[in-house]
Amino acid sequence: MASGELLAKRETSGRLTCTRVDGFGRNIEARMQSKVTGTLSTTAKEFLPKVYAASSDFMKLLSDKCILDPVQQYSYDLFKSSAGNSYLTSSTLSYFNDTDIGQLQVLDVVDCVGQKKMQRSRQGVDPASSSTDKHVTWKCSPWDNFEYQPGPSEGTTSVFDKLGRVLNQTRPSHNDSAINVVSSLQYSIDGGTVLETVTGPDSNASATNVVLWSAPRTYISINGKEHIISATNQGALTSEFTCDVAGNLLSASDPQAKRETRKYNSLGQLRILDNVYQRMQDPAKPSEQLSMTYIYNGTGQLEKTINANEGAIMFNGDSKGRPISETGFDGRVLRYQYDDAGKERLSSMTVYPSGEAKQLETKLSFEYDERARLSSRALTFADGVEYEIVFEYDWQGQVMTKSYPNGATKLNKYIGSLLSYSEVYAEGPGGQRETWLDGTFECNNATEKPNKITFGKADGQTDFQHTFEYDLQSYTLSHNLDQLGQSPSDTKPLVQKTYIYNGADQLAQNLDGMSNVAKKYNYEGKRLKNSQIGDANMKNYVYDSSGNILTKADTTIS
Repeated sequence: MASGELLAKRETSGRLTCTRVDGFGRNIEARMQSKVTGTLSTTAKEFLPKVYAASSDFMKLLSDKCILDPVQQYSYDLFKSSAGNSYLTSSTLSYFNDTDIGQLQVLDVVDCVGQKKMQRSRQGVDPASSSTDKHVTWKCSPWDNFEYQPGPSEGTTSVFDKLGRVLNQTRPSHNDSAINVVSSLQYSIDGGTVLETVTGPDSNASATNVVLWSAPRTYISINGKEHIISATNQGALTSEFTCDVAGNLLSASDPQAKRETRKYNSLGQLRILDNVYQRMQDPAKPSEQLSMTYIYNGTGQLEKTINANEGAIMFNGDSKGRPISETGFDGRVLRYQYDDAGKERLSSMTVYPSGEAKQLETKLSFEYDERARLSSRALTFADGVEYEIVFEYDWQGQVMTKSYPNGATKLNKYIGSLLSYSEVYAEGPGGQRETWLDGTFECNNATEKPNKITFGKADGQTDFQHTFEYDLQSYTLSHNLDQLGQSPSDTKPLVQKTYIYNGADQLAQNLDGMSNVAKKYNYEGKRLKNSQIGDANMKNYVYDSSGNILTKADTTIS
């Protein structure tokens, strides 16, 4: 079009995307090519404007025979709240299929200075527009107060300095919203060193304001990017790093002075990597053989790698930089083949036990649909037996069906982007369908994680049900598993778990309601210090300065 905006793009994989824009150049709709005409389908000729610039071959593709299915629609509006404040709204409507429940809409509300004030999303049919606020697997309440400000117990409150740097952040703890977790940052050396301190509750210590983490970091700016050069962890143990003028890591030294060194070629590609762990040698008696050596050809493609045991792997690539073959130090060859129709897609990977002149060991073949998504994957063995898995997707790339070599098929159904039902079945004699296992998923929280999963056999006699509870930070607070009976009184509990976290987001207690036994975990910084199951003896964990575990309870590790 005259504005020069991109309207159609065909990728090297063969995927075609067409876009509509408004007078400001903003996207208002995007569609992708499809093979089957649906209720919401249109053609490229109808979708695109009458006048646009494209090559003659591309224009032939964008004809009335090119079917397009909707992917996303965008809309923009100006909204005035009941308080008289104006907001800009941006809506993205994603289509997963041509049904009402095959939609996901995300509405962003922005104020006049560009700050996002609110985001609302809906899966499937908007429950706020119907007589009830409960959908099959989604429940929410409509927001009408655009001046809403979350309270201290409802989110994270940040304090900034005059340079816009975060000084501290306060959020509610996972298990008690009345107890806060505070993460504070102190800057020194003009911001080059940052000290982070996290204070919060520790249920095992029966305290609500414990220093759980305190660690300084020192940074250096190279080409506008921050690179860490020093990090001090628990026990005042410091690791140091050096970089070259391009920001490439040259060396890393742990608190035990064990170093990893790296060297690069003029293109910035890693040429040599050396450290004591990969060589497994005494640092006082270094091996002449480096941990890893990388050799490249004149075009910058990797040709060879050599490890500390002098094991070499050879690589061959084509003119597009794609791997063609890899030869291992044992003589086995991995061969790559690509689509010969001009689409840059991997079509097969073949392993030969000893050179390509021998019979193949295994072969993995790939086929793709019109949107360059994997439609089938076939594994072939030396005896010629083939096992194939077939995939089908919705418009957003979610797997709808997955067919297995044993004749079983897994069927998935969604409400928008949320999985609502899954079934494993097989076609019996005469085309009769036999369900092996099925499950339903219910989600009624902002985390988009399932609150309830019910699964079992089709006869309904052996159904099981998982129930989960989460906090507003998506951490699991409880998990129950019940075997369902014919009536609620017949329900048999199998698992009852409650999880308690400390202020550093670490699991502090795992309570088993069935046995009434608690597993407790204590930490030193970010390392597990000890654990205890019920009234049993405490298991202590000892580490060296590098963080390698030396002792685990009564077990010594070297």
